[in-house]
Amino acid sequence: MTLSPLEQIKAKINPYAERDAVLARLARGTVADITPEDDVVLRWHGLYRHRPAEDGVFMLRIKLPNGEITAPQVGTVAAIARALGAEYVNLTTRQDLQLYGLPLSALPAAFAALDAAGLTSQGACGDAVRNVIGCPAAGLAHDEITDTLPIARALTEAFLGNPAFANLPRKFKIAISADGCVPARINDIALLAAPNASGSPGFALFVGGGLSVAPAYAEPLGWVAPEEVLEVVTRLVELFQAYGNRENRHKARLKHLLAERGLSWVKTDVEARLGRALPSAPALAPVAQHDHLGVHPQREAGLSFLGVPMPAGRLHREQLAALAALAPGRLRLTHRQNLLLADVPNAHVEEVRAKLATLGLPVETDSWRGALLSCPGKAVCMKALVHTKDHAAALLEALADLPAAGISLHVSGCPNGCGQHAIADIGLQGALAQGEERFDLWTGGGDGQAFARRTLARLRPEEVAPAVRALVTRYRAARKRGETFSAFARRVLWQESEKPSFRAMLEALANNPVYL
Repeated sequence: MTLSPLEQIKAKINPYAERDAVLARLARGTVADITPEDDVVLRWHGLYRHRPAEDGVFMLRIKLPNGEITAPQVGTVAAIARALGAEYVNLTTRQDLQLYGLPLSALPAAFAALDAAGLTSQGACGDAVRNVIGCPAAGLAHDEITDTLPIARALTEAFLGNPAFANLPRKFKIAISADGCVPARINDIALLAAPNASGSPGFALFVGGGLSVAPAYAEPLGWVAPEEVLEVVTRLVELFQAYGNRENRHKARLKHLLAERGLSWVKTDVEARLGRALPSAPALAPVAQHDHLGVHPQREAGLSFLGVPMPAGRLHREQLAALAALAPGRLRLTHRQNLLLADVPNAHVEEVRAKLATLGLPVETDSWRGALLSCPGKAVCMKALVHTKDHAAALLEALADLPAAGISLHVSGCPNGCGQHAIADIGLQGALAQGEERFDLWTGGGDGQAFARRTLARLRPEEVAPAVRALVTRYRAARKRGETFSAFARRVLWQESEKPSFRAMLEALANNPVYL
C-alpha cells in the first residue's frame, strides 16, 4: 500500500499533544508559516481556514457532544465572537457551534477561554471520531423511553483526544437515536433504540452510512445491549482504522469499505474482535422525523424545555449573548440547527417566550424557520459554489405566509451536501451556470425511505421561492390521505419532472396558488 502524502504526515505526529506549542508559534507568524504538520494539528483541534483566503482567517468548530452546553458556556462563545468582531455564530447539523474570522494571533486566547469554560474542539474536524450526536431532549423529556445521554457521553469520553484513534483513514461519525429526531442512518455507525426479541432494551446497530456525492444509508449489522455499546463501537472503529483506504481519501469512508468487502465481512471481522457473535438486528418500523420545537414538560417536576427555531442555523452574536443571559441553565443544540432551552420554570414559560420573540426567535412549532437548515456556504467555505445563509434568509421571508406543514427544506452550497439536501423533503444544492449562482432542487428524501432526487435544475435564487410554493401547492392538491410530502414526491413529482411541461405547470401554480 502506498500511503498518500497526508497519511505519511499523520503517521509521524500526535496532533493532540502539540496544540499549545503550535498555536503559540503560529500566533507570532502568518499563514505562510503553517507547515503540513501544523495543518494537521489545527484541523484535529477544529480549525479550518476559510474565505476570504487572503485574510488568513480560520473557522473554529466547538464540539458539543449530544448538543450539550450550559448558559455560562454560551456566554463564553458570545464573548469570543464579540472580541473577534465575528457577527454571526452558526449551529451545525452535528450539534456543534462554529465561529468565523479567527486570525492566528487570536487562537491562543480563544482556546484559553474555551478551556476555562470546559469546552473543547478536539476531534471536531480531521480524521477522527467526530461529535457524537443524539436526541437533544435526552435526559430532559418526561416521557422518553430510553435515555441515550449516558451512552453519548461514554462514547465521547472514550475517543476525545485519544491518541490511539488520532489517525483514522477519514472522519468517523456516530449517532444515537431514541425517537427518530436524529437521522442516524446517514452516519458511519447508527444506534437506534430497539428492544430485542425478548423485550430487553438495547440498540439496533447499523454501519456504513454517509452523504456527499454518493449517499448511502447504514446497513443493519446486529443488536447490542446498552452495556455493550462502547465495546462494540470501539471494535468497529478499530476495524475501520485497520482497513480503511489510506491511498485515496475519496474512497476512505466506512461506506466504501462496506461496498468493497461486504456486510458479512464486516460482521465476521468485528465478531472476531469481540470474541462473540452479534444477535441479528430487529426489524424497525419507520419513524417520522421531527424536532422538539415548542414547549414540552421536563422530567423534573415544575420545569419545561422550549424548542426554539434558529433561522437558517445562524445566530447574531448579540442574540447568542442574550440567550446566555436568558437561559436558566442547560441548552441543547439539535441536528436541525435549532436549540432547546431547558430548565424553564413553568410559571415563567410565557415570560421567556415573550423575551425570545423580542430577540427575533419566536417559539413556533411549525414554520419554515424551524424546518430550514443550511450549510455555511460560499461566504466562508472554500468548497461552496454559492452563498447559502443570505439566500436562505431571503427564502424564509418569501415563504413566511406559506404554512410549512412539517415539510423540511435543506440548503447545500455544493454537491458535498453539508446542508443534507439528500435527506430533505425539499433540498437545494448549489450549482453554477455561466459563472452565476444557481440551485438544483431535489425532492423526496425527508422520510428516511429514499434519498432525494433532482426535480428541477439550475434555478436562479429568485426562482426558488416560487418553485417551493408551486410544489407545496401541487402536493396539497393531489396527495393521498396521510401521504407525506416525500412519499408524494416519489409517487408523483419524480415522474412529472421528466415531462417537458413540468416547469410550465409549476409556473402556473406559483402565479395562482391555492393552499388547500
